[in-house]
Amino acid sequence: MVLRVRGSFRRAIRTCADAVSGGAFLTRWSALLSFVVAGTVSVPTVGDATLEGYAAAVLVGALGWIALSIIVLPAAAAERRLTSPHARAIVVLGRLSLRRSCAPPSTTP
Repeated sequence: MVLRVRGSFRRAIRTCADAVSGGAFLTRWSALLSFVVAGTVSVPTVGDATLEGYAAAVLVGALGWIALSIIVLPAAAAERRLTSPHARAIVVLGRLSLRRSCAPPSTTP
């Protein structure tokens, strides 16, 4: 049982490492998906619960996505130019952690 669990963890870690260091982590499709999520699901609460309030929140979410995606653009360019998987992983994870530290804190209680 323990060996099976260890094997599952190893496979999961290897899969994540391959995804981050493979050279295709930051693509136009991942940017499009993150924009859709930022503009619809992750919208802040602005004003009241009306259609206009939601539209304002979507606008704020989209503008916030643009500002935070500028941080990730150099990592996307570097990811395609670097040949070492380790260097790609460091660049991607470093930029994502920097982006996360720049994001506003969650206001959910």
